Amino acid sequence: MSQKEQIRDLSNFIKKINTFLFSKNVFIFLFFLIMSYVFWFIISLNKNYETRLTFPLEYRNIPKEIALSTDLPSSIDVKVKDKGTVIFSYKQSKFSALVIDFKDIPGFSKNQSAVLSTSNVFDKKIKEQLAQTTVITDYFPSEITIERVFLSSKKLPIRIHCDIQFAKQYNLSDSIKANPDSIILYGTQECLDTTTYISTNLLRIKDIKDTLNRSVGLDLPRHTKADPSKVNLMIPVEVSTEASINIPVEVINIPKNIRVRVLPSEVKLTYLVGISKYKQVKPSDFTISIDYEDLIESSSKTEFVNIDNKPSFVSNCRVNPQEVQWVMEVIED
Repeated sequence: MSQKEQIRDLSNFIKKINTFLFSKNVFIFLFFLIMSYVFWFIISLNKNYETRLTFPLEYRNIPKEIALSTDLPSSIDVKVKDKGTVIFSYKQSKFSALVIDFKDIPGFSKNQSAVLSTSNVFDKKIKEQLAQTTVITDYFPSEITIERVFLSSKKLPIRIHCDIQFAKQYNLSDSIKANPDSIILYGTQECLDTTTYISTNLLRIKDIKDTLNRSVGLDLPRHTKADPSKVNLMIPVEVSTEASINIPVEVINIPKNIRVRVLPSEVKLTYLVGISKYKQVKPSDFTISIDYEDLIESSSKTEFVNIDNKPSFVSNCRVNPQEVQWVMEVIED
């Protein structure tokens, strides 16, 4: 068979297929097929079915001085029975949370644990969200066990953890303040004994041009809780200016019988400071040093200086020169 004959036969076959697909008989067949499916779906919806519905759980008024030693469920499942039309509507619904209020748990303030029957506690609240024809056949879990551990408490200071970048020619007008500046931490005595402060969650902000207030959470140790659970950070910002000051270079960790001379003995420190704080900056606000421990291990007679202390409201500190020469000598008794 030649190639032309093959192409002609294929073209004729495609025409026959198109004629069949778009014929009146095919449309009639498809119409009755769809109608039969619709009737089947309607009939099936009138039958009774069982399904599981999920209701979220919400816990309220958990006493601050206790911890729950068991993981409580975040939801409960309810097995229900009703007609398909009702079950189908449930699948499209979002149910309201069921509330467990610790103030309403009988004897919980005196006992070490409590066992709640799911059906007794939630039956009425669940039925309020269901149709009257719906029958509840089971609960999962059937019981919720709540066990508690009494916690110790300790007042701890807040340590601010932030990464802040100012817009050009802007800077802090004062130190960043946390309100409150301390919190009550609840936890085991062992945990509290090893915790000396609480850090805020990292706060990152760029291109700051004005004073800001931000509410931030706390980075708490595991199995602890805090009161309050958040603090407000006040970041005072104003236009800044560049200033410079001469600071003496100190040698730290030096033995009593050793003398180290530094050349130059002072370095020029340049920094940015808010206009309102410009006249308040003093040389004693800064500490610039080299470490004796680094000198004895060095093969060079020069050492980079370190900025150990500076006011919190200055930024972009840089020194000139960055290195100093040093000479060491032993002091004889």
